[in-house]
Amino acid sequence: MIIDIDLYTSIIEGLNPNEYIFLYLLYKNHIITLQKLFKFTNYLTKDEVNSLINRKFLTAQPTFNIEKYTETLRHLIVEATFIKLLPQSITNPFEELLTKFPKRVKRTDGVNDYLLTDLKKSKIKYNNLVNKTTNLHQHILECLEYELKHRHKNNTMKFMRRLPNWLESEEWRTFEQSMEEDKDNIKNERIETSYGTELL
Repeated sequence: MIIDIDLYTSIIEGLNPNEYIFLYLLYKNHIITLQKLFKFTNYLTKDEVNSLINRKFLTAQPTFNIEKYTETLRHLIVEATFIKLLPQSITNPFEELLTKFPKRVKRTDGVNDYLLTDLKKSKIKYNNLVNKTTNLHQHILECLEYELKHRHKNNTMKFMRRLPNWLESEEWRTFEQSMEEDKDNIKNERIETSYGTELL
């Protein structure tokens, strides 16, 4: 595997080469490669991973465990702070969707089903859909992230659609309203807490 590093940009952003490669591999979903690195070398320490989170290069999902960070890498999300540093050829919308979409699920009969099928057709469909509109692409990724959290929590990953069907049915819209309602509830809770705070 060959990884090009823009040293000037990474230094300006305060990233050392190890951090850059870590974020790149995580962004490209090369989890096994990363775990091998951690197994045979002290690649990044817990404090260094925490630093990437604090500097907004990563977001940790609730299921991420910093004490077991090498085992829970899948629960880290690479943020736009890093993605914007990558060459445009790397960050095309469909490629980014593939890094977020689950590769396989176990169906109700116990059989592993591969979800990333018919990629050529899916790529054309997706590119036509987002039409280089960053906002829609980012919104779809946000809805997908919400769907995956919902399915993990409710043990319904076995019903996840294959990518071509997911795109054709615009499945993200199924979770769109719930996601927005959750955001509104959190916002309202913060407002109520704010009004309920007494000034001493």
